[in-house]
Order: sequence, then C-alpha cells, then structure tokens
Amino acid sequence: YEPPEETTLKTVEQPNKPAESTIIRRSYKPEPVDLGEETLELNLPEKLKIVQLLALVGEYLHLDYMYDPVQLRGKDEVTLRLRGPIKIKDLYPLLESVLKFKGLAMARKGNLVTIVPASEALNIDPALLDAEKGSVQYGDVIVTRIFKLKHIDPTSAKNLLAGMKLGADINTSISEAKMLIVTGYAYRMPRIEQLLRMIDKPGEPKQFKFRQLKYTMATKLAPQIKTLAEQLGTVSVSVAAAPAPPAPRHGRRPAPRPAPSPKKEAAVYLDADERTNRIMMIGLAEQLDAVEKLIDVLDVEQRDLRTLRLYEIQHVGAEEVKEKLTELGIIGGGKGKGTTPYKPTKDKTAPSSAGGVVSEPLVEEPQVVIIDATNSLLVNATDEQHSRIASIIGYVDSETLEQAIPYEIYQLENQSPVEIAEILNKLVQETVKDKEGKIQKVVKKEENITIIGDENTFSLIVYASKKNQEWIKKLIDKLDKRRPQVLIDVSLVEITRDKEFAYDLSLITNARDLVTGNIGITGKILPLGAGASTVLEGGFNLKDAEGKYTKSVVGFYNDDRIQALLNAIDSKGYGRVLAQPKVLVNDNEEGLIETTEKTYVKEETTSYTSEGIPITTSKWQEYPAVIKLSITPNISEGDLLRLVIDMTREDFEKKENAPPDYRTSNVNTTVTVPDGSTIILGGLTKLKQAKGGSKVPLLGDIPLVGALFRTVSNSDKTSKLYIFVKANILRPDETIGLGQLQQISARNKEAFEKAEDEFQAHQSIPGVEPEPIDPLHILEQD
Repeated sequence: YEPPEETTLKTVEQPNKPAESTIIRRSYKPEPVDLGEETLELNLPEKLKIVQLLALVGEYLHLDYMYDPVQLRGKDEVTLRLRGPIKIKDLYPLLESVLKFKGLAMARKGNLVTIVPASEALNIDPALLDAEKGSVQYGDVIVTRIFKLKHIDPTSAKNLLAGMKLGADINTSISEAKMLIVTGYAYRMPRIEQLLRMIDKPGEPKQFKFRQLKYTMATKLAPQIKTLAEQLGTVSVSVAAAPAPPAPRHGRRPAPRPAPSPKKEAAVYLDADERTNRIMMIGLAEQLDAVEKLIDVLDVEQRDLRTLRLYEIQHVGAEEVKEKLTELGIIGGGKGKGTTPYKPTKDKTAPSSAGGVVSEPLVEEPQVVIIDATNSLLVNATDEQHSRIASIIGYVDSETLEQAIPYEIYQLENQSPVEIAEILNKLVQETVKDKEGKIQKVVKKEENITIIGDENTFSLIVYASKKNQEWIKKLIDKLDKRRPQVLIDVSLVEITRDKEFAYDLSLITNARDLVTGNIGITGKILPLGAGASTVLEGGFNLKDAEGKYTKSVVGFYNDDRIQALLNAIDSKGYGRVLAQPKVLVNDNEEGLIETTEKTYVKEETTSYTSEGIPITTSKWQEYPAVIKLSITPNISEGDLLRLVIDMTREDFEKKENAPPDYRTSNVNTTVTVPDGSTIILGGLTKLKQAKGGSKVPLLGDIPLVGALFRTVSNSDKTSKLYIFVKANILRPDETIGLGQLQQISARNKEAFEKAEDEFQAHQSIPGVEPEPIDPLHILEQD
C-alpha cells in the first residue's frame, strides 16, 4: 500500500445553535401580603436576642415559629445598629440577613416556620421551585431550585458556583439529565440564576479531521503527539485506548453504578487507524492546527545512523561476548546467530507524560552477528552505541589472570587424596542440605565447589572461588598430618605334648589231637619278615610303614603247638613351634599378617560307559589352611594404644587312609595397652585323652595272669597356642622416633646378615671350605 503524497483533510462542523440560554427567569420574592407602608419607630437595643426579633417579625407577618433552644445556643444574640425608622415590609429582609449571618435556615409549612442550623436545612423540606412551578412565601428563607441546563455540563456549573461561594451554603447536586439542583437562601437565587444564564450557552463547534502518515506508524505516533502537546501546555490530547478483553463473570450480582466522573478540559481526541495508517482527530480548529504542526515535524523520513564495525575477539569466545552484551541490555535476547530482532533502545526513551504514557523511540538497537571463522563480532550500531560496545568488549575480552583461575592443586604428603576428597565433599554437601536431604538454599554459580583426588600425582584438585579456597586450604593442612607409626611384633608359640601307651599279646595254639573234628588254623601270626622256622625273635624302636621310628617293642615266639606275638609301646613327645612376624603400620590403619599352608587330597570320580565299563578319574584337590592376624592400632592420649585384633587359625590333622580333619580357631578382641608393652591374648588349648583295651572273658580278669589275655591302649595329646603381641609407637617426624626406627632396623639387619654368614660358611664336606654364592649379602645389592 503506497500512501498519497498530499495530506487529506476533512472537517465536520456542528450546526450553529442560538446563543440564548434555556434557563427561564422567575421571581424569588414572597407572595405579596398587605403589610402597608407603615413606618415603625423601633427603639431596639444594640444587642438583640434572635428570639425577640422572630417574635417581632412574626407578629406583623402572622407567622408561628418553632425552634430548638439547644440548636440556637451560641447563635441567639445579634448586634443591630439601625439608622432611623424602618418600614414593616423591610422587617422580613432584615430577618433573612440575620439568619444567614448566624448560619440558620428557616422554612415554612402553613403558618408554622421551623428554624434549624443551615447544615440541617434539608431536614425541614425547603420549598421546591423550578422554572414555572412553586412559589415563595414569607418564612421560606431556604428554597430548592431546579435548573435545566443545555450547553454547559452540570459538574462544571456546580464547580463554578462553589468557586463563587454561591449554592454551596446548603447543598448543590447534579443529575444525569443535565439538571442542577441548588438548595440555598432565596434572596441569593436570582444571582445564581443570572450566572447560569450567562454560562449556559453553546461553545465553539468541534471539527473532525484525519491525516495520512507516510513514514511513521500511526499507533506509535499518537502517544508521542500526546506527550509533546502536553509538554507545550497549549493543547490537551487524549488517545483512544486499546479495547480491553472482557472480564469473566463471577456471578449475577450487578456491579454498583459508578458516580459520574468530572468532565475534564476540552481536549483533542486522537485515534490511530492501523489498517490505513491514519491519525483521526476531533477538536477545535485552533487545537487541530497545533496537532497538525506536530505531525508535520514527526512524520518525516527516518535516517539510519548506524554503521558497521568489526570487533576481533582475542581471549574469549565471540559467543560469550554476545551473551554479555545481551545481559547488559545493549542488544536484544534473540535466539540463534544473526540479526537481533527490533527492540527500542532503553537510553533513548522519551520522558513520560502526566498520563503515564511513554513514547517509543525511533532509533533501532544494535545488530550483532558472530563471525565464527575469525572469532569476531560484526556490529551495526550508532557511534554512541559503538562506544559503549567497545568499552564492554574491552572488559570482557581480557586475558585471564592466574589468580582469577578458580582451580587450585594441593600437593599432599601423608594422607590419601581420595579419602580427603571424600571428607571434603561431604562437608561441602552438608552446608547446603539439611539432615533430611532437603535443599536449604540454592547454591549460586560462584559458590559451586568441586574436589577431586588424583592418586597419580598424590594431590587434590579443588574448583572453588577465592573465598572458599582459603578455608579449604586450612582444612587440608590440618587433615594432611603425618600420623605416627606402630611397630607390631607378634610371636605365635605352639607347644605340643603326646603320650601314648599300648600293650597287646596275641596267642595261637595248634591242638589237633585234643579236639575231635578240629578244623585247624590256616593262618599264621608271623610278623613281617619272620621265617616259618623262626623260634624266637624281637625288636626295639621299630619303624612304621612310613619309615618313622615308633619306639615300640615287638616279641615273637613260634613252635609246633603255639605261636605268640607281643606288641608294646610307651611313647612321649614334646614340641614347640615359634613364628615371629613383624609389621609396621600407620596409626588407624590395618596391619595384616597371613600365612597359608595347602593340603592336597586325592579325589576319585567313577563314571560308566554305555557298555557299563567303569572309568575312574583321579585328581588332587588343594585345601588351604590360613593363619591370619589383623591388627588395627589407634594411638590415644598418653601414648596408650588401642588395638583391634582379629586372629583366625586353620589347620589340618592328618589321618592314615582318610582325608585330613579340618579345624579352625578364632580370636576377636579389643585391648588398650601402654606403649612398648607385651600382651598375651591367651592360649588356644586342645586336649585329647583316651583310655581303652580288650580282654578274653574270664581269663582277662585273673590278677597278674590276666595281663596275658588282655590289651591296653592309652593316649594323651595336648596342643596349646599362645599369641604374644608387642606394639611400639614410632614417630618418624621426631628425632626420638627416628632413632627408634633405625635401631630396630639395624638389629633386624644384623640378625639377617648373621644367618647369611652361617649359610655361606656351611661346609658340605668337613674340612673343605665352601665356595661363596653370589650375592654374598642380599641387602647390599645395588
């Protein structure tokens, strides 16, 4: 749509009306009464009671009076100074003036006149008058007059009377039918009527015009015209408001009718027609001329004062710089790359008018485009906008200072980085959450804290603000303390005692001739290795099947009639097994000593083929027996050691032609001992005793001789395990503790080297010096 070049004007004038007012004159004098022209010679005192004056006037006017003395209190006396005689007809005007002066009102009903304060005049029903109806009688000091207005607004007329102190003595009200209702003193009504007739005349006719705009949108130009016109102070402008959406109905109750708002000064009415981009105007000819001059000034071709500049970003990303410009309000918050949407700049806003309408500026905001290839910004803006953008880029595009980097690396010396990171992360999390895990406050971006433990560099990496780095560093220094060490010396001593006694005499007799039908004995009891012709044989401390000496006695007798075999054993054994492991652990850390012995048991598995042929598979299955000692020391005040000890012992008891028996023993205890003290955890004692034997009935019970007919088997096996624990506190960071550690290490080294020397000095052939075996000393190797 291309608007025409010329300006289109159209004027609509209201038809001329006669200048006469519609208010009709009427009389406010009391109806004539025959009072005569008699002149009274009154000798009145200078101060007169109003009641006396009422009595005097009532006598001549034939009126009865009613009043309340309480309401007249303070108003019942008046000072009169009359010059010469007064006529009877002038008594009533005198009474009216006195009542007005004292703020009293009087109304008549029949011959009874009621007197009240002026503020209560409406309560005594003053006489109602209009242009033709109603009359005024003596006693009607207060009357109510209805004026029908045609041209002037009743509110304006009321304000005029109030400004001139007319009609405001009693009451003045208005109605929507252009009526003005005035209640006041009757003698002042002609003056009020005269004023209303003077102002109730038609004014200058209004005109309607429209103006076609070329370069500016009508909706934006109308508020700007209003602002400029009101700042000039010569023209008042009102702009049509946008239609408001209908309010939802919440019930059927009708809203109260608003009171009529007072009419403002005549103003030029403007309305913008978006469809044709025109400004509609209604007002007086002089006012419309002033508005058109403003339109001529504003509706001009707009100049784009913006220029292109390229800003190269050196230290940060161009996207980050654009975000900062958006946050500061320099450019709009358009999404994506490219030209930002149109939005008026905030620094060019025109001053607001009295009505609160702010005009929108005509200067567009800067346009910013990101050039990814060169990490730069292409900006289209005015010189002033370029100056602000360059200043902001100077702050944002700066090299990051080392002290501004929120990362710090703390090198640890003693404690595990992962453990300290876990402690610190729990502490940081507890500062923003309550016991139930609910968030107490929202953590700001600058308060985010991240702590990571790096095992490779044995350090902590902390991401936090400078303020938080200070207290985190102090806490790390306190946690990364070198803890004392504890040297744990354990002695495992096992003492065994075995005692066994066995007696057995076996006899076999050959008596074929003594027993009829004797079946004989086919077997012999010859001992292993004895010939058939052996008569007597014996042995002491014989070996068993495995080749071990049993300290047993065996005797054998053989002839044609009898064979006898004697087995007797009485053995005792004592043993002591010692293990002395040592371990050096840090305070509050676990020290573990563990030995493992494996026993192999043969397992056979038989399977059958489809023909029923058995196939036997054998394998040796290992079973471990572990001796495990776990000790966790804790150093308390006064160099007392709290030891948490957990000991487990497993072993096997070998048996012939059967799998070994498995047994286990456990000790779990917590003790507190002084530094350098030795404690005995107690003995794990195992006792196995047995007595038994066999005999020949009756013969075995014969004293002395019965020993030939019985066997004896007694055994007594005892095993005791003692655990001795000695703990010494070592502090490597102290001079004394370091010396202790060196002494212990030197003593152990000396014992080891002595054992090495004995090994190297061992002679395989007596008298022949052995050749040394490399290395001579293991601890001295490079």
